[in-house]
Amino acid sequence: MVKKRNQLEASLESTAGATNWRDKFQVGVGTPKKDTDYQRKTYLLEPEMVQKIATLAEREAVPINDLVRFLLGLALSEVESGEVALPVRVVTVEKRRVN
Repeated sequence: MVKKRNQLEASLESTAGATNWRDKFQVGVGTPKKDTDYQRKTYLLEPEMVQKIATLAEREAVPINDLVRFLLGLALSEVESGEVALPVRVVTVEKRRVN
C-alpha cells in the first residue's frame, strides 16, 4: 500500500513544467464553459475504491470529479506509453456451425 502511494505521489510530482502536481492539476479545474466540455458517464466501482477516491480528494483539498479526471488521464497515458500493461486474458472461441 505504501509503495503504491509513493508511486502515485512520484507520478503526480513528475509532471513536466510544473513546480508540483497541483500546478498541472489546477489547469483543468473549474466549471465547463459549455455543456459539451464534459460527458457524464457511469462506471461501476468497488466501494473501497470510491472511499479511497473520496479520502484522497479530501486530503488534497480538490474536487472529486477533477481528481478522478486527473487520475484516469494519468492511468490512460501510462497504458498508452507502455509504462503499464493491462492485465488481460486471451480467450479463444471456436465458431459453431449452424446446420
